[in-house]
Amino acid sequence: MSAIRFMRKSLAWIWLAIGLHLARAWDYEVHRSIVDLALGALPTNFPAFVHEPMARERLLFLSGEPDRWRNTSADITFSHATAPDHYLDVEDLAPIGLRLHELPLFRYEFAFRVLDARARNPERFDPIPPQRDRDRSQAFPGFLPWTLSECVSRVKSAFAFLHACESYGAYPEETINARENVLYAMGILSHFVGDATQPLHTTRHHHGWVGDNPHAYTTNRGIHAWIDGGYFEQTGGIQVETLRKRLRVAQVREEAVTPDGLFRMLTGWLEEQHRQVEPLYALQKQGKFSGLGVEGIEGRLFLETQVVAAAQMLADLWTTAWAQAPRDTFWERRLQERTAGKTGRLRVLVVTGGHDYDRLPFLALFTGMTNVSFRVVEHPRAHLWFRPERNGQYDVVVLYDMWRTIDPVDREHFVRVTTRGTGVVALHHALAAYPNWEEYARLLGGQYLFHSITRDGQQLPASRYRHDVRFRIRIADPEHPVTRGLTDYEILDETYQDYWVAPDVKPLLLTDEPSSTPIVGWAKTNQLSRWVYIQGGHDRNAWEHPIYRKLVEQAIRWVAGGVSPSGSTRSP
Repeated sequence: MSAIRFMRKSLAWIWLAIGLHLARAWDYEVHRSIVDLALGALPTNFPAFVHEPMARERLLFLSGEPDRWRNTSADITFSHATAPDHYLDVEDLAPIGLRLHELPLFRYEFAFRVLDARARNPERFDPIPPQRDRDRSQAFPGFLPWTLSECVSRVKSAFAFLHACESYGAYPEETINARENVLYAMGILSHFVGDATQPLHTTRHHHGWVGDNPHAYTTNRGIHAWIDGGYFEQTGGIQVETLRKRLRVAQVREEAVTPDGLFRMLTGWLEEQHRQVEPLYALQKQGKFSGLGVEGIEGRLFLETQVVAAAQMLADLWTTAWAQAPRDTFWERRLQERTAGKTGRLRVLVVTGGHDYDRLPFLALFTGMTNVSFRVVEHPRAHLWFRPERNGQYDVVVLYDMWRTIDPVDREHFVRVTTRGTGVVALHHALAAYPNWEEYARLLGGQYLFHSITRDGQQLPASRYRHDVRFRIRIADPEHPVTRGLTDYEILDETYQDYWVAPDVKPLLLTDEPSSTPIVGWAKTNQLSRWVYIQGGHDRNAWEHPIYRKLVEQAIRWVAGGVSPSGSTRSP
């Protein structure tokens, strides 16, 4: 046997081994190279964050993500949904009665056409061996054109959301996540654009020539994996910088402005890639892909052209999706309402956490209020809502938490919000929050003491509590806006005894119950903010009491008025 014949026979076995192990499109390194080239072709006004080192690496990484989905090969439902997205066997459109430029715009309409044609004319189609169709996808020629179109739309959607975030004051974490969504959509699109330019992903001859073979092209299944990346690896990899100079600056593809225009542009481009199938097989037959000698390296020129075509189309599609991204009017409107308070209702931030409570009847306490909208935020993340970027999202804070810890930065944010005009209504166990933070006790005007302390020169005993006490509450100041129109009432609730009450508070509610401190409700001001504390509110016995409900609502409306910088009060 001659040396050349021996080498060619050995290479055939290599192709077969690789093909059985990895039957995919361009391998990971080729997909990364396509993204690398496309990034270099983007126009200078393209959003700069995609060029940041971590963003760039994420795009390179995501270029291989759809192939990683195939790692779960045993999950046949996932394979059924995703495997046909990687290819379109153009020759298999003929038995369906379609040509590439006649494909319907909608994926499921095409799927129906395929299944209907198979049912009506089974003689036109090759039988499908059940052992090769575990995921029930072999009846379809593939869905690559629809996958490409849908991926472009995902990039458009991601950019639309990001633009709304950047233009209408989204939270920083929302903008960060919006950028991550853009990168993800761009990365997934890159993979399928790369697949489209591997000619064997546009033909039924994807793993060697099948059927009539007048030109005696190879039938070796290993050709697919060899073209995917084995050949590049054999011949020194992809020289990205050499190829970069072959790309022009990305352009907006105006024909893609409508869904049908985008789809027709993509199917026309796929037809160009399909025309490379037979030239590829001819080059293989001539030994241009052997990787041996100068002649065996000549196939690189063909494959490099395909890589450049992928990178150019990818850069164009990224640029087009960015330029043609629609306005996300829904998110814009929500952001505008959130930042400008255009709901027409008083916005209440209800802070919970650190103490159990019966959630639904507690929420009903607020749902019954007129022209009031509320959001419940829970510890440990509730402190995020006192940061500057969220200050305009609410008018009043209701504290129903008993959280123990707060770091110095969050303390600063909390004080800034609750002393510069945002009102606070604290209920029940909020008196026991932050036991080691003296400033909170001074702001609230009281504190539940977990142990005996000395304050302002006085020795104070530890506080106590008692469940299910029926006692009477007296209105201390019937003319105050919080208590106006209310009468003395009896209630079943939890009492606190021996808690500290600051001397500068305005008493609103009193009781003679021995198990309770006498002052059970008060008001005070802290710079530009009004504060109210109501000791009651352990469970639904309080929340459903009509006077308690009225008391809380009037407190919310009063603290919403705030104090003007001159010291006078503003009307609620």
